[in-house]
Amino acid sequence: MDIRRFDVADKGCRALVYQNTAYLSGIAALDFDADIEEQVKQVFVRIDEYLATVGSSRSRLLNVTVFLKSRDHYGAMNKVWVE
Repeated sequence: MDIRRFDVADKGCRALVYQNTAYLSGIAALDFDADIEEQVKQVFVRIDEYLATVGSSRSRLLNVTVFLKSRDHYGAMNKVWVE
């Protein structure tokens, strides 16, 4: 089976495609000093870019796991998610 890897680094890659399913991991904001809404926007922009690279989009997501530093950020993350 063919595995296509994108943005390959020493310890893995940010995106790969296996059997027509894209897998993304380790996508973080670029500016950790920004507020939570801005960080989430940065992450979603990066996710959109990786998905476009592999020929997909967020409309085709099967599963999403988001790690937040604090439960207090949940509302802000959801606000950006629905925009």
